[in-house]
Amino acid sequence: CMRLFKQSVLTLAIVSASGLALVGCGDDKKPEAGNAPAAPAAGSAPAAAKPEANNEQAQIKARNAYSQAYNSMIDDNRSVAAYYKSYRGLGIGGKKGNGVGFYGEPSDIERKIKPIKESRGAGSGDAQLDKAADAVVASGEKLIAVWTPLDPYFRSKGFLEDKWAKAEENHAAFSAAFEGMISDIDKLGVELDRVQDQKRQERLAKYKAEGDMLMFNTLTAMDLAKKLVNGIDKTDNLKNKAEIAKVDDTAKELEAVLVELNKSIADEKAKTGKDPHYNFKSISDKLSTLIGGWRTLKNMPMQSTYRNVIGYYNDAIGYMNKGFDR
Repeated sequence: CMRLFKQSVLTLAIVSASGLALVGCGDDKKPEAGNAPAAPAAGSAPAAAKPEANNEQAQIKARNAYSQAYNSMIDDNRSVAAYYKSYRGLGIGGKKGNGVGFYGEPSDIERKIKPIKESRGAGSGDAQLDKAADAVVASGEKLIAVWTPLDPYFRSKGFLEDKWAKAEENHAAFSAAFEGMISDIDKLGVELDRVQDQKRQERLAKYKAEGDMLMFNTLTAMDLAKKLVNGIDKTDNLKNKAEIAKVDDTAKELEAVLVELNKSIADEKAKTGKDPHYNFKSISDKLSTLIGGWRTLKNMPMQSTYRNVIGYYNDAIGYMNKGFDR
């Protein structure tokens, strides 16, 4: 019997509708050699950036920092949930384990919330998203405060000396701190999805109006991939035939869009005389593999097969977040 646990699904970096391509989280790309901007003429002062432009860029940077932090906090075996799972493996409050499984340290939590703290001053331009980011920082700092004095105790396996007395005494507070942060991380993910979807729709309209079908088809494909992955979670471990049929339909839609995306890649090459950035083809290939992963999952309903599907989607997200340098 297969039991599908919801896996870590990464989020895209978020850019403004005016951006030509997605940028990596916190990514400051330098001009390529030979493409550096020309120096200003002697005696001329550089044009001052418009205040509203500076503000928008700061907000984009904040949104991308939130995405970076969120991705770090849900990243598989180094996620906050994984740390908590390893802590629960000790069996405190019940049948005791062997004390081997607990890993992670307070500084890991500090590193995960650091991008939010460093960029929070400007704000993201969205009050709900900022509120969710603030909540993650607050719950993260609460977890750090509980964990820090206990860290030497768990590292030295002091519970084997005091018969778990200190572990039992602090178990409720430690568990509550972990669960509070995990809950706030989930809420941040919801807000990032909401803002991300809004920005994506703005970009789609812009790309279509400009005739940039390469970016239009890429974003459309990513939308459908996200719909496919979310749809799998609604199938009740592949028991709900109606929801399975919906995922099948999404997979077929995605296949059709990938045909258009590959055509756009070929059209771009014909127009410019060179291949577009390799991330376009990487995304197309990875999403084709995602479709195959879904079809494999239906025939081999195992947790490992499901993890593969999520991994293919997260790989595509990674390519998107690296950008295209067009």
